[in-house]
Amino acid sequence: MFMIKRFQDKLTTKYMGQELKYFQMTESTNQDAWHLYENDYINGSVVLTDRQYKGRGRHGSHWFSTKDTSLTFSILYEVTLPMEKLGLLALLSAVSVATGIRVSTGLGSALKWPNDIIVNHRKLCGILVETRRAKDKTIVVTGIGLNVNEREIDFEGDLKATATSIKLETGNKIIREHLLAQILYHFEYYLENMRQVIPQWRFLCAHKNQKIFFHQGKNIIEGVFIDLDEFGHALIETNGKVETYSGNSIIL
Repeated sequence: MFMIKRFQDKLTTKYMGQELKYFQMTESTNQDAWHLYENDYINGSVVLTDRQYKGRGRHGSHWFSTKDTSLTFSILYEVTLPMEKLGLLALLSAVSVATGIRVSTGLGSALKWPNDIIVNHRKLCGILVETRRAKDKTIVVTGIGLNVNEREIDFEGDLKATATSIKLETGNKIIREHLLAQILYHFEYYLENMRQVIPQWRFLCAHKNQKIFFHQGKNIIEGVFIDLDEFGHALIETNGKVETYSGNSIIL
């Protein structure tokens, strides 16, 4: 209860995070959030852990968290968006986290489509959005793993060259409770102001009009990232033709 109070005391949201479940250690906060949904849940519930050891990433990757240093949490909420616009939720998540980081710590970051958060060409945060249809609405679980106070020695293997943390980039130890409160505040704000998501994502995009390489199924394709369409899909020019790609693709 003490840990929950520490985080909730910083909240300024109307409903996001007002119901908060905390686990010292868990396999996956997304999995915990779906268990919450299957039993009894409140819209905007947040599952938070200090250590996750079997977190799922996009395309079968894994996201592990470092005890007492990361922010690892999942948000359980409802939307009434049409199915074709659910891809906007990945963009919304990235914009909310990036804005929360900037407001809370002063650190600017860039976005790689659809929802990777990058600082100095290194990954700061991973986001996984999962959905289930329920009658006239969609239930969403958004899992967020954010490197906050990690040191260089906390990253192992390939992560040493590809990952970073807010502390490494700013030189300051970050108060995680305040940071989470800002992320949830902006998450709630953008859910209520969806029209602002795509313009803000464009503003933060790391690769507008740049050459990129991306996975499409098992193939690696080269192209130029042009823009987003109204559904949050990527518009990429390949071989002189602009094609539309959904979130099932991934930029390398």
